[in-house]
Amino acid sequence: MRWNEPTIKLTKSAFDDLIRISSLALPFEACGVVARSEHGDAADIILPIRNVHSSPSNSFKFDPEEWTNVFFAIQRNRQTLVGIYHSHPQSAPDPSLRDYSGFVPASDLSYWIVSLNSELHPLVKTYMKTTDSFKPIPLVLT
Repeated sequence: MRWNEPTIKLTKSAFDDLIRISSLALPFEACGVVARSEHGDAADIILPIRNVHSSPSNSFKFDPEEWTNVFFAIQRNRQTLVGIYHSHPQSAPDPSLRDYSGFVPASDLSYWIVSLNSELHPLVKTYMKTTDSFKPIPLVLT
């Protein structure tokens, strides 16, 4: 990692929650948001949102009502929305064509993909969306 390279910080307990929540959704994709407590410097909150996509084994779509409730709860609790996550039950944590077409490009939110391709070695990669690609951002556990 270069000295000025941006990173995303995540607590170890939130990382464990992210893996657990994603695993519980198998064989479907899990999805939700990552947030940070009011005075924290690392993301420490994983909030699942029900996947209502018609093909949940390889795509995700937030339940609109749950997404609205989570969004306003984050604001009420003075938390910061850090990013959105979803899982890839049987593939690498790399953005798919569906990820490119479904992500809102005008956003500062990070994009998290949890790969459960290897049950013993789940992987999490974080990205920022640029105009035409996803740029990997190193994830640092705290």
